[in-house]
Amino acid sequence: RSLLYTCREKMNSMGLLRYIAPVAVILLVPATLIIEREAFGVVATLAQEDPNFIWILLCNSSLTYFVNLTNFLVAKHTSPLTLQILRNAKGAVTVVVSILIFRNQ
Repeated sequence: RSLLYTCREKMNSMGLLRYIAPVAVILLVPATLIIEREAFGVVATLAQEDPNFIWILLCNSSLTYFVNLTNFLVAKHTSPLTLQILRNAKGAVTVVVSILIFRNQ
């Protein structure tokens, strides 16, 4: 097998997402420690006060993963124009939901 064939074989949506996630953690954890020094202490305090907080974080992370996966799959099966229209619609829905739930003006 050639190197080019091997690279093409591994670069599907799931493979790309699998490689991006650990790199994001490696880059963002040190950045968080430097920029927001008290962030991990706040998370630890909230987790001690309410054990459900850890479940909320895990659910949030899982939903974010599925949003990224869905984004990759939509990009794979549709055109860039469709993807841009969906992004604009998501922005509009976010604004409407924000107004309805949080009473933002």
